[in-house]
Amino acid sequence: MDKEKWIKEVDSIEVPKEAVFQAISQGIKQAEKPRRKKRMIIGALTAAAATLIIGSGFVSPTANQVLAKTPILGELYKKFDDKLGMKLAEEDMVTNLNETITKNGVTLKVTSAYFDGFQVTIVGEVYKKGKWPANEPDEISFDMNFENYKGDEDPWINMKSESFNQIKDGFEFHWTMNYPYEDIKENMVLPVTIHYINGVKGDWKFSVPVEQREFTEVEFAHKEAFEYGSYIETKRILEGPETPILIYSIASPDENNKVYLSKAVDDKGNELFTGINSFLVDDSSEDAIETFTSQLNILDKEANSITFYPVLDRSEDTLYHDMSESGFVLASKRTDLALHVNSVKQEKDKLILDYNITGTLDKASRSDLVNNLGYDLTLVDKKHVKDIDEDNPFPPEGHSVSRNKLKILDREKLHFQSVFDLNGEEKIEDFKLTETVLSINFSMYFNSVKLEPFTVELRK
Repeated sequence: MDKEKWIKEVDSIEVPKEAVFQAISQGIKQAEKPRRKKRMIIGALTAAAATLIIGSGFVSPTANQVLAKTPILGELYKKFDDKLGMKLAEEDMVTNLNETITKNGVTLKVTSAYFDGFQVTIVGEVYKKGKWPANEPDEISFDMNFENYKGDEDPWINMKSESFNQIKDGFEFHWTMNYPYEDIKENMVLPVTIHYINGVKGDWKFSVPVEQREFTEVEFAHKEAFEYGSYIETKRILEGPETPILIYSIASPDENNKVYLSKAVDDKGNELFTGINSFLVDDSSEDAIETFTSQLNILDKEANSITFYPVLDRSEDTLYHDMSESGFVLASKRTDLALHVNSVKQEKDKLILDYNITGTLDKASRSDLVNNLGYDLTLVDKKHVKDIDEDNPFPPEGHSVSRNKLKILDREKLHFQSVFDLNGEEKIEDFKLTETVLSINFSMYFNSVKLEPFTVELRK
């Protein structure tokens, strides 16, 4: 039977939409298995992960129309270099949507989506004839929220990443949202509402249903205490056919002494993860406890234990000194770093500082220091220092100058000159040298301190 005749035959067969999506869902369920996470941001802290079954608002009445609107799913993710999406498409773990919504001349087509238990990824297209009212011709922006959240309080958009490809009359888009809850809600449906697309107001809505299934949970409880009231607590490992996930918490009640994990190695010598691949899933400001998930690269069946390598990241409060003195020192309380002000001169609307930086700095930190000194030093109205805290890190407008023109006098000796424009964009109203302080914070130049490794036995 040739292709044209086959299409006509298929077109003559009426297919109820319920039957079509039941068949699609059954195929997905049969192929379902845990997948390797490309970017483990949010994890279910119960023994559960999830796979996505998407319901579409548009279903063709004939099998041919359903098939005709089903492109090769792997190609959709290949365009955005989404290797996880490509892999899941090969395993029939991605559902094709083709849900189309048009509002005020802008057409949104939700093409496909997947949920790997840690992040939701949605791919689609947006079209509009003619010019957009906002952004450059090669730019696109979405003002959107998930569930019933509004504005910036929406936890789904806190770490949302997105990329775009320009196409004729529009764009292809790729969104990845981190799952923001400890537990995967049973029979969860994720509503998505887009308020504006490139300045066009509308009300584009669609939903992402999620179906839950279970991992095997391995108990891995251990608590290791450190100075300053900090501790690391390993909790459990979630095992599936493909990738195990470690869940652990860190408590750092002292803001200036934060403990982290740099890596973990099993007793067979396999490096299981590095700290850079650990992702925050929950933080509690009340007790300073943060919970993380980390994908384990290898979990040797013969391994009996895992050794963790913690580090301490130190910081300190910002240092201030009265500018009424012509020479003074701002010295770190935790390291040997110090700023030695040799002279302070005011010439009309310019304030000129001559100074040296002393102390132990590695090559990278020296380079960073030279690049950052134009912003590291801040002049602050003495009366408003009290207004600066964690919630308000900057003084009120008109009471500080945070930029200066840096001149390197001697790179080896770290000898510099900074010139502050007292009448520039930033200024201190009614500036008086005797009522001004100089501030600097050396924390970003502190090296991490390696702490004693600790080992946790694997319970089999």
